[in-house]
Amino acid sequence: AVDLSRAAVDGAVEVTGELVTDSGVVGSIAHRADRGRMLVVEHRRLGRVYRLVVGSTVNGICARTSVPVVSVPTGWEPTSRAVPVITVAVQHPHEASGLLRVALAQAEAIGARVEVLHTWWLSNGFDNTAVDQPFRDEAARTAQAEFEPVLQTLAVEFPSVSTHVTVRHAPPVEALLDAAETSDLLVVGRRHHMLPAGSHLGPVARTVLDQSAAPVLVAPGADRPASGMHGERLPARATR
Repeated sequence: AVDLSRAAVDGAVEVTGELVTDSGVVGSIAHRADRGRMLVVEHRRLGRVYRLVVGSTVNGICARTSVPVVSVPTGWEPTSRAVPVITVAVQHPHEASGLLRVALAQAEAIGARVEVLHTWWLSNGFDNTAVDQPFRDEAARTAQAEFEPVLQTLAVEFPSVSTHVTVRHAPPVEALLDAAETSDLLVVGRRHHMLPAGSHLGPVARTVLDQSAAPVLVAPGADRPASGMHGERLPARATR
């Protein structure tokens, strides 16, 4: 793995290796990840029964680390888009600045544009029949207006990054998995917005990690500004 990595970067990035023989895989990786700035892991396509019995290493790591984690699906290859697309999922605009800053920093580093995705769904079993088009249009206008001041403030820090807000009337998981098909990276917060800080992964993050066609960046502390992440590509510790 070290040889392959060194060959891939051709001296542009220093690559080191470490053989870990500790008993707990998740704990060992999470502990070592906290020494760096980002952790990159591979998400293997395993059966549901296997994951039910054994559990997910990626989910366990994402729930425990204090640094951003990027989960890369097995077999994923970078796209040939002239301008890469980073999609960031935001539930509440007033909590969005930290998560948006993570996405914008990554976009600035690779010359990408940022698609801010906000979804809403009533979850009452009658959403498709109870919500008409005027209602959807009004909800979209309201969300756009709430995002505008947040993005204007961040535009001062990231003037070179183009952003666009998309508001979808759809279940969050469905909307994010659709976005993964046209994105080079998905950025999501670690915790569910209704759970206390420091909690385990929310259900949307878990499902997206398991099924996304694109790499997923899980940002801890998504409701707080991410310091030290402006204007640079984050170095990473990588593991399979």
